[in-house]
Amino acid sequence: MIFVSCSKNSVMIIFSYYSYIIFIPRLTHSHSTYQSLSILSPPGTQFEPANMNAQHILSNFVDSFESCAMQCNMNPPCRIFDYGAIQMNECRLFEGDLGILGAVGTSSMPNSMGGLIQLNPSLFTQYGQLCSSVCIESRYLSCNKNFVCDCILHSYWDASAGMCFPQMTISGAPCQYDMKTCREDLNLTCSPMNQCEVITSVPVPVVGGITVADHNTVIGSSLFIGFSSPVGIAVYGNGDNESLIVVDSTKNEIIHLQYVNSNSKTISVLIRNGTDGISLFRPNYLYLDTEYQNNLYVVDGMNGRVLLLSSMQLYEPPPKNVAGTYGLSGTPPQYLSGPNGITMGNEKSLIIADTFSNRIMLWSTNAASGIMIIGTGDSGSGPTELNSPCGLFFDKQNSLLYVVDKNNHRIQLFNLNLNPPYIGITVAGGNGMGSASNQLNQPSDVWVSEITGTIYIADTGNHRIQCWNRNATVGVTIAGNANGIWGTDSTKLNYPSGLVINKNEIYLYVTDTENQRIQRFDLT
Repeated sequence: MIFVSCSKNSVMIIFSYYSYIIFIPRLTHSHSTYQSLSILSPPGTQFEPANMNAQHILSNFVDSFESCAMQCNMNPPCRIFDYGAIQMNECRLFEGDLGILGAVGTSSMPNSMGGLIQLNPSLFTQYGQLCSSVCIESRYLSCNKNFVCDCILHSYWDASAGMCFPQMTISGAPCQYDMKTCREDLNLTCSPMNQCEVITSVPVPVVGGITVADHNTVIGSSLFIGFSSPVGIAVYGNGDNESLIVVDSTKNEIIHLQYVNSNSKTISVLIRNGTDGISLFRPNYLYLDTEYQNNLYVVDGMNGRVLLLSSMQLYEPPPKNVAGTYGLSGTPPQYLSGPNGITMGNEKSLIIADTFSNRIMLWSTNAASGIMIIGTGDSGSGPTELNSPCGLFFDKQNSLLYVVDKNNHRIQLFNLNLNPPYIGITVAGGNGMGSASNQLNQPSDVWVSEITGTIYIADTGNHRIQCWNRNATVGVTIAGNANGIWGTDSTKLNYPSGLVINKNEIYLYVTDTENQRIQRFDLT
């Protein structure tokens, strides 16, 4: 093994398999943070980067291996170098590391050799401190725009190790979701499954919506004309058979809109308060299990329960109370208190946003009570806390739960593959209430694309629908006014509460609550 020690103007090489030290004098420099220690590869080898275009810094010709080592030491991004690997006297400098970012391979040049700069926490003790001469002169840290010592370009901070490491340059590389592990300049981002992936573009803003139904629509079997306060919405079928189910909260009705995109469209009441003795009191959101007989789960909000309509039928069997206790509320596990969101987890369990109790409950099939899986029961803004949670979306393939944390003005992501307590990661909003592109205002519902991972949000208080890419710091308005201004024309919304996207992700359906209508937006 060979070690090379470089300071800013000197190089010392220690050959461990020889009994001598080669020291090449230069003008010395007093700062130890400009020194580097390298472990060298055997003769006849070269560095093979995972992404040559992204990791190759430069190549030039120098008179010796020692000069090449000095070149790397004087170039802060350089972590690996080789000499004479491709051409005689050629010195190549690279970003990266051995392992994911590259490997040592065989060179056709028998005298070639490479070096890997070794990192240790003592080189990064100035991280996070106000800039000083030490930070300014360091080859491992740089002074950022806030005059704080920070990781150099194309590296990220790992607090557990106390060091900056090279960012990943290839799709599929492992990463940490809450760190800047992936090279964003290469269009890479860290997915919730902790793998670097290519960033997909956010959909462009939509011009205007088409009204599917509104306050003037005749609804079969309804006691009223039109919609009054549409909230939750679900979609099933495709093409001319595409149909919607919508909750009209103040009318206490569940409305079935069949074949909404065809000339055969019919709209009728599926269930309402008083149907065969069934009581509904401010129902809000619903979940349609399209994978199993179209079982419909309705959150009967102010009755503190969830009803199941098997195959959307009222009679065989009749609606069943499957979560919560009718007419009662509170924090005991058998109760729900003003629930306002529902989705289905693994093994047909229900995941319910118990809004007034600031918690997420998991309700297994036929269980008499639920289990609190997220939240504390009290409102809060920490990573394990919630404040009036409502809309939910569950990514079954990856066991990822998205929660609308309404009064914290954010969307939280929880990885249910991990052990509890589950720690939330803010994937949208979280910058206080407001209408800026990095803010939300009392959002109500969320939906996540299975194709791109884009997060769609009903940003209710801002009268708009926002799209956020994975790891994005801002959202894009695709429906409604970007500045949070309400309106009644086709390009505006007024307190939208629910949203859903159809199976092939062509249409976005929105419950435009205060405009008393259902809007369809074309995403193509």
